[in-house]
Amino acid sequence: MRTHEACGKEPRRSVAAWAAAAMASRAAAGLLVAALAAAAAEGLGAKVGANSTRNASEAAAETAGNASSAPPAGALAAALAENDRLRAEVARLEAALHGLGEGGAGPAGSTTVADAAEPNLTGGAGGADDGEKSTHEMLVLAAALLCMALLCALPKVAPFNRCCETRLHRVCPAIALVNLIIFVGTVSQLDTISVNDVFFAAVTVAEVCIMKTQQCLVGAASIFIMLVLWKFKNRILAALGIEHAGSIVGDFRDWATCWSMWRFRPIEIYIWKVEGLPAANVHRRNDLFVETSLGYNVCMRTRVHKGAGHSCVIKESMQLNFDEFDAESRLKIAVKNQEILGSSELASVQLGAAQVHRLEEPSTGSGAVGWGATTGRTGDTLWAQSRFIQLDLVPSGRIFVRFTPVDLDGDGASCFGSCCPRRQRERRDTALLTAP
Repeated sequence: MRTHEACGKEPRRSVAAWAAAAMASRAAAGLLVAALAAAAAEGLGAKVGANSTRNASEAAAETAGNASSAPPAGALAAALAENDRLRAEVARLEAALHGLGEGGAGPAGSTTVADAAEPNLTGGAGGADDGEKSTHEMLVLAAALLCMALLCALPKVAPFNRCCETRLHRVCPAIALVNLIIFVGTVSQLDTISVNDVFFAAVTVAEVCIMKTQQCLVGAASIFIMLVLWKFKNRILAALGIEHAGSIVGDFRDWATCWSMWRFRPIEIYIWKVEGLPAANVHRRNDLFVETSLGYNVCMRTRVHKGAGHSCVIKESMQLNFDEFDAESRLKIAVKNQEILGSSELASVQLGAAQVHRLEEPSTGSGAVGWGATTGRTGDTLWAQSRFIQLDLVPSGRIFVRFTPVDLDGDGASCFGSCCPRRQRERRDTALLTAP
């Protein structure tokens, strides 16, 4: 009624003015109801009722714009109805004010209660148009950024690189200024994208790039550390005091054969003598012994020959497990001098698996091993000079050795031989005892 007419005729008021008007209407309605109730309770006459009705009508005309000249009972009912209507109007206005405060109840840019109360009949179409406009502006901004990138790469692209390579100190500032003009001009023409949006988007992209780069670097560093540890595993374990570190980690052949000994076969190394060795000490003669190592085998050593000097007849043999297809393990034969504490290496030689296999003598099938081959009919032919090979030592000296296969009857005849080491030892001991 009068409130709606005022909304249509008078200029739009601010939100605070509408809130004040609503509170005033609620107070006037409360005063009217209280006055009518008091008059009815006291039982005033018709004149008093008429005066109260007239006063109530004047108050209602001033606050709500709806006068009434009904008798006291009718005026009370009308006042109650007006009070309910005013309460409903105040509740609607408060809801509109609350929606304006949260930014989700009214349309964008609304500053009055009347604007907030008006239904948004074109909200769905406006949202679709805003989405299409935002997508279009994003494409425009992307095209502008692409042009800026092309301008930055222009001095390095033929044929412009010839004239720009000597004038980069002038070309680069000019390109930066042009890019700035393009960027500012493009953003100023956009409605849904601002400079702050572009800045925070760039910060987000940079953050994602930095995080992914960090993850890649951490992964690469982990792989590099694992490769380094695998490469120097033997030295690291040796520094920790673990002998034969390779037997703990193993290699591809060990994992492929489930750590079985099936790929190994025994060979015997005969060491006849050493000559031309350097002196470990000027004031005393060398106390010589020979040490051999090959792959997973325990280091084998001969006895120490006291005061042997530069040359010594060793005449000892030792057996090792040998894999002729192992291209990484190397047989090392070292001649050492026994010290008071520990030992020092005088000279050494290293042989690969292919070299040992080439120098190995063919199997005789006699079954004689170790010193058992020197008894009976074989005589001294085991240590004949013609059967030994001379190897040059580094840095100086010579050693005479020979390599022969070990033929043990039934040893390793089953693929489960590595699972029964006790039976293997029994067969080996039997072969040594029954040697001719």
